[in-house]
Amino acid sequence: MHQKMIENGYYFSFNYKMLSTKKGADILSRTPLSRVLLESDGPFADIKGNIYVPYLMKATVLIMSEILDVNEKDLQIILHNNFKNILNR
Repeated sequence: MHQKMIENGYYFSFNYKMLSTKKGADILSRTPLSRVLLESDGPFADIKGNIYVPYLMKATVLIMSEILDVNEKDLQIILHNNFKNILNR
């Protein structure tokens, strides 16, 4: 199903909690960089018991960069461009 969604042009958003699981990390690793988005879920999610606020999104980008083996700054640019691509549709 994941591959079919990629073929149909879907984007996939990931948050810290999702990436803390093996399944979430696996889905991220199989998603093309051009289809990856950052999701906050704040203030309804938490990181280790702390309410998820916007400044904690940096921790999500860091874990994403580790899973994807992509430089954190490069990933920030990719995520920014992906959001811009969606808004320009």
